[in-house]
Amino acid sequence: PFQSSYIKETVCRERSCRSRAVISVWSSGWSGCVMKETIDLGRYPIHRRQTEAHTRLVETSRAQLSEEGFVSLPNFVNRDVVDRVTAAIVQLERDGIGFYSRESHNVFLEEHKVSNQSSSNDLHPRFIEMKSSKLILNACDLAESPSIALAHLDKLFSSSLVLDFISEVLETK
Repeated sequence: PFQSSYIKETVCRERSCRSRAVISVWSSGWSGCVMKETIDLGRYPIHRRQTEAHTRLVETSRAQLSEEGFVSLPNFVNRDVVDRVTAAIVQLERDGIGFYSRESHNVFLEEHKVSNQSSSNDLHPRFIEMKSSKLILNACDLAESPSIALAHLDKLFSSSLVLDFISEVLETK
């Protein structure tokens, strides 16, 4: 059965189509209504930059990134939006949009290698084969979809508010 947490990647072939991804937040500027519908702003106040809650969120995210190598924001995108976007992507898949990529690799995402050493070395993560598969969708196909849910996806990933939050966490500004 399909799970809403499966990996979705986008590829863009046209110059006019910037990398658009999975959920949209607002079109031009701040649109609190769409933002509230999409992101749990009570729990993740990315829109209130000069507040203590925002500062705590950024600092907590930086600490987790430093300690664990990733940032997890459970339920950052509201569940009903995730469900609608997932249903729209599943429909694109049923319609034959996109293609599958299947790969064999190790935990380091390197091509799987067979150990020539002793059997105890076979347990090293470099020698354990993993298989992954994903549906790859062209961002332009997402943008051209009649699904309103996918329009939300595009706006989320191109929103200056979300990008500014990510930049703050990564300390790139």
